[in-house]
Amino acid sequence: MKLHLDADRLPAIKRRLREAFPSSKPSVRIEAFARGIDFKTHAALLSALQNGPLSVELNDAAFEQYFIAHSVQPAPRTFRRAVIRACIEPLLKTNWRLTTHGYGVPDSYGGSGPLYTEEMARSRAAFFDDRCCDQFELALLFLQNCDRRKTLNRNASSYGMKHTAENISREFGVRTDLGNYVANGVFIAAATYDGYELRPVDTFSLNAYLNISERSRKLFKDRDWVRHRLTGQPI
Repeated sequence: MKLHLDADRLPAIKRRLREAFPSSKPSVRIEAFARGIDFKTHAALLSALQNGPLSVELNDAAFEQYFIAHSVQPAPRTFRRAVIRACIEPLLKTNWRLTTHGYGVPDSYGGSGPLYTEEMARSRAAFFDDRCCDQFELALLFLQNCDRRKTLNRNASSYGMKHTAENISREFGVRTDLGNYVANGVFIAAATYDGYELRPVDTFSLNAYLNISERSRKLFKDRDWVRHRLTGQPI
């Protein structure tokens, strides 16, 4: 997973790490985070951010090595989920309609009233659950390995492509630790985070079109190609 990082995002990451590791020292958490994105120190990270935003890979082993040396063994995926929560947080602040369903909630909730309001709140809060954090990473595993084009691809919506992301695990057995389901709204959130251009299919649709390459989308339906692309196994 590539993390898009700038100085403005650091406070949210620090807060989410504090929530995930409340008994550890602040200095341990932030220094472990710096190692977890392959910097030698937090100071080196801050210096690099002065030159502008960064795109970095998460390094669980480096985070855990430093953290264990100065604190306790973290539970699996605690580090990644904390960082993902910090990634999702601003997306919800700037996309008030975004829910795990997509843009809004299904018509069955009435479009207004207590049932609708309750489901809006529930489905937005669900983004921060462990399962949705894992879904976000599975969606990014697909999206960050695709090419983009200048125009929206109207051959498939977010709902169709979220199934393609699911099949990385479900059908092809890659990164099964992330589960085999991606909610439509989580897919939209991941695409938004990664800088894709998105547009609702129509005014009342839950789904979105995005500017993903048609060739990339089709390649991700080829089991051998996917396993080669994501694991290095020969075709």
